[in-house]
Amino acid sequence: MHFDGRVDLRDDIRAFQWFHLAAEQGYLKGQQFRAIVESRMSPADISEARKLASICLQSGYEDCGA
Repeated sequence: MHFDGRVDLRDDIRAFQWFHLAAEQGYLKGQQFRAIVESRMSPADISEARKLASICLQSGYEDCGA
């Protein structure tokens, strides 16, 4: 929550995770949106998102977070 009471519901890590999975399957829109989200993320957040995507894929999409 921001100091003025506004709430930012954007979750770039989860967005990157799903766009990355789509991009890795060859979806052009996934590649495009992943690049947009990635441009506003820190290297640590990108690393975390790639890790989550890997866990999701390795689990057969059973362990993909909430």
